[in-house]
Amino acid sequence: MRDGINPRYRIAVIVALGCGLRQGEVFGLSPQDVDFERGVIRVRRQVQLRHGRMYFALPKGGKTRVVDTPGSVAAELAGQFLELPAVEVELPSGGPEPERERRAFPLVLTTTYGNAIRANIFNVEVWKPALARGTSGWSAWGKSARLTAEKSRITASAG
Repeated sequence: MRDGINPRYRIAVIVALGCGLRQGEVFGLSPQDVDFERGVIRVRRQVQLRHGRMYFALPKGGKTRVVDTPGSVAAELAGQFLELPAVEVELPSGGPEPERERRAFPLVLTTTYGNAIRANIFNVEVWKPALARGTSGWSAWGKSARLTAEKSRITASAG
């Protein structure tokens, strides 16, 4: 599966699987959230989609958190930052309504046009085709991944 995902989006699965981030949290990840020295990611925001409009929101439960970053994930992130620099994206904050305050963050993952990633499009065009091609190639991680659509979260299971 690893080789079946477009290299631009591969880091989404690596971070989700390696650090336990939900899909929207991965899409809202900024290089500013990654602390290589301490080996952690500060989960501060997620990209949400409601009524066809994207916006920044706090992570699930309205709380930020800090998660450990395995060395293998940190190495992949460092490579991603060099290969595909973050792109600043501006979206409403706290809800999709156009009158909401807009905030801008440099995002690790964006479309080829520099927009935030829409979960529904990612699932159909990136994730599901990769699952259909199989899960081989992730053996270095010692886990297999599956997307639980009802939670929009990539979860790890022993494998």
